[in-house]
Amino acid sequence: MLEAEFVQSRGRSGPLGGRYPDLLSEANLDHIHVRRQGDTIVACCVARRATWLTGSERWQAAMIGFVHTLPAARGKGHAAALLEATVDALAAAGSDFVVLWSGLDGFYERLGWEAHDRGVFGSMTLAAVGTPAVLTIDSDRFETLRARSDSDRIVRDAAAYRALPLPVTAVGTLFASHGAHAAAALVGAAGDARYVYEAHGDDAALPALWRTITAGVTAVYVNESIGSPLHRWLARQVPIEFSGQQLAYWRMLSPRARRAAWRNWHIPYFDRI
Repeated sequence: MLEAEFVQSRGRSGPLGGRYPDLLSEANLDHIHVRRQGDTIVACCVARRATWLTGSERWQAAMIGFVHTLPAARGKGHAAALLEATVDALAAAGSDFVVLWSGLDGFYERLGWEAHDRGVFGSMTLAAVGTPAVLTIDSDRFETLRARSDSDRIVRDAAAYRALPLPVTAVGTLFASHGAHAAAALVGAAGDARYVYEAHGDDAALPALWRTITAGVTAVYVNESIGSPLHRWLARQVPIEFSGQQLAYWRMLSPRARRAAWRNWHIPYFDRI
C-alpha cells in the first residue's frame, strides 16, 4: 500500500524498505501502526523515536510519517483515530514531543497539532561544469563538524546514514576547506541533481563547499533552516530562490516540552519520515 502511494503513483523508484531500513523492518514493528476494517488494513502510519539535543538538554522525540488511508476508506475518521492511538502510545513510551510533515492544510490542526515550520527550500538550475563529486559517507568526520557547529540536532549513529530519502539514489557527505576553516554538507543525488539536506562548519569554507556540491550538476535543491549559516550565505551570494515551508506539525506531550522554546526547533529533512 505504501509503495503504491509514495513510490509508484509519483513516478519514483526504489523499494521503501531499502530506503528506510530502520523503519520498515521487523525490528520496528512496534512503531508501525495500522487500522483494520475486518481483515483489511485501511490506514497506516510509521513512527521513529529519536533523541533531540538542544544545548545540554536531551529530549525524547518521535516522528510520524507514511500516513496513508486507502482511497475507498477516506472520510470515515480512520486516519484521525490511528494518529491519536499512535500519539498515545508514544506518550506512554516517554516521548516528550512528536512531529510530522504534511501538505494537508487544516487537517492536523483540527486534531490538536500546531503548525510551525522554520524550514526554507531553495532551488536553482545550473550549467554542468566539471565532474560531480563522488558521494560516500564519512559519518565520523561529519558528526565531528556537526557537533561543533550545531547544538540543536537529532542524535545519529552510523546506521542512520543508510537512509535514502525519496527521490535520491545515493547519499554522501562532502567536505571542503579554506585555510584552517572547514565545512561539510549532507547531500543526496538523483541523476544530475543534488539535494542538500544540511551543512555545518565555518562560514569561510562555505564558498568552497558550494563549489564542491554544484560541480558537474544541472540542478540543486536546498533544504535548510531559516537563518542558518548556509541559508544566509546563499541568500547573499547565489542567485537561488528560497521559499518558506509550511509542512511541520507538532504535539508537545510532556510538561517540560510544552514550556520549551520549541518554536525555535527545526528537524533536518534527512531525519524526517
